[in-house]
Order: sequence, then C-alpha cells, then structure tokens
Amino acid sequence: MKKLVTKRYDLRQFAGMWSDMGENSYKTIKSIIEKGWSSSFNQSFKELKYKK
Repeated sequence: MKKLVTKRYDLRQFAGMWSDMGENSYKTIKSIIEKGWSSSFNQSFKELKYKK
C-alpha cells in the first residue's frame, strides 16, 4: 500500500485504496488525521467518508 505522505494526495486514488481497507485501517487513518494532517485534507477525508 502506498504511503499517504503528501497533502496534495489524489483523492480518487485515495478512494480506491479506501475501498480496499477494513475497519482497522480506517481507525489507523483516523488517528493519523487527528495527530495533525492538514485541515484541508481532513475536510476532504470527511467528505470522502460521507460519499461512501
């Protein structure tokens, strides 16, 4: 799995990875976001989560 490093991450690519993830991976990502990813990416993540 690719590392989510950059703030300008391709959200479509992220969505593709998201569909391959389980609940545990979601919790891991959530904790990473809470530890300080950019607020703009955090917002995009929330929108992406609600689209599912």
